[in-house]
Amino acid sequence: MNSTKKFRARMESSMEDIEKFGKTNVTFKTFYSFVQRKFEQHAYQFGDTETIYHIEMRRFVDRDSYDGEEAEEIQCSRKFRDFFKKEKLSQYYKPPPKKINFQPVPSLSERLNRNKV
Repeated sequence: MNSTKKFRARMESSMEDIEKFGKTNVTFKTFYSFVQRKFEQHAYQFGDTETIYHIEMRRFVDRDSYDGEEAEEIQCSRKFRDFFKKEKLSQYYKPPPKKINFQPVPSLSERLNRNKV
């Protein structure tokens, strides 16, 4: 079973919450953060080795160090972005309807008349 299928199986219990949250009056950034938190809590499992490969530093670092925590965060974020894209989770976001505050532009003669007074 590839990692996307594993993540999907682990996220199954959260999908209803994600769908409900996507229909509320929130921004896409808030929705994305909500889904990412669910992913980190339920789907992604951090390793338990002593070291972890830090992609930016291009070397293994101690998992319990600051660089190790940063490496875990980078790897988790990368997995989440791939998962979000492959599973098309953005389809669950229903943006709130835009309020149209359309004010017609007054014509030149109306503006001239208004300025005379």
